[in-house]
Amino acid sequence: MQKVRQVLVDSALKNGENEKNANTSIFQKIVAFEEELKAVLPKEVESARAGVESGSPSIPNRIKECRSYPLYKFAREELGTGLLTGEKVRSPGEEFDKVFTAMCEGKIIDPLLDCLSGWNGAPLPIC
Repeated sequence: MQKVRQVLVDSALKNGENEKNANTSIFQKIVAFEEELKAVLPKEVESARAGVESGSPSIPNRIKECRSYPLYKFAREELGTGLLTGEKVRSPGEEFDKVFTAMCEGKIIDPLLDCLSGWNGAPLPIC
């Protein structure tokens, strides 16, 4: 919420002379916008969470396009880790233990090498 507020304040500061007019003033509208967001956001978050948990999210997961997908697939599918949404009685430590145990057993080497397949040794962009 703080980042949203900061963006709105920055826009209002750039608004200049229009801030003096109540109809065009961004500062006048920030509180109303925040209230509306607080009313709508919980329902939207719950809807998105339900979609992800049911396996049909409204926005598809784009992780398959990332070079780190083999690690993600290994952790999610082979180790059975899941998203920590607060709905299930599972701790982050339990999920971490699955990954740590697999690392100790050397099971993560193949997915890691899959991530590096096709790499020519040149620096890769972070994103």
